[in-house]
Amino acid sequence: MSLPERKNHRLRPYDYGKSGYYFITICTNNRLPLLSVITAREQNASSVSSTPIVGSGALTAPQPLVTLTPLGEIVLDSWNKIETMNENIAIDKYIFMPDHIHGIIRIDNPEKIQHPKENFDFQVAERWGHRSLPGIIRDFKSVTTRQYKSMFHVNESLWQSSYYDTVIRTREQYIDIWNYIEKNPQKWLFEHS
Repeated sequence: MSLPERKNHRLRPYDYGKSGYYFITICTNNRLPLLSVITAREQNASSVSSTPIVGSGALTAPQPLVTLTPLGEIVLDSWNKIETMNENIAIDKYIFMPDHIHGIIRIDNPEKIQHPKENFDFQVAERWGHRSLPGIIRDFKSVTTRQYKSMFHVNESLWQSSYYDTVIRTREQYIDIWNYIEKNPQKWLFEHS
């Protein structure tokens, strides 16, 4: 039986090591809710006003509370280490949902350079200090999968085999994605209650 060919959603021939902002979504294998639990935050009675509010704040949804699972805490530690271990990488806005991570990653890589003395077949693709988005995500998924296997004594990956990405090209797109990440837990509450 032949398996369907996976569609490659990466931009071709875009250089994913190029300096810029990237929005990524990484989903757990089989969309298992392993990373966090989202519940409605209890409102303090003293914070509720008896005066009716008219305007955009009149109909407010319950505020979500995202609580990481023990595995989610371990994955968060690895997520934060992306920035520590890669001097040209910065982690921007992110959210750990029960079965996926949304995040914005900034890459500040130097331009392509060729090694001055050696002539390697791969020298054009190599960069000093260069990290590409696929390499960063591959390393993150590898480390966290090993932790997951050790913690749960399983022999499967924590993550789906690929991930989704968007190259952020404008300030408006960046703000829209930032807001999407910010509102994702509330959307989750609405869809799962």
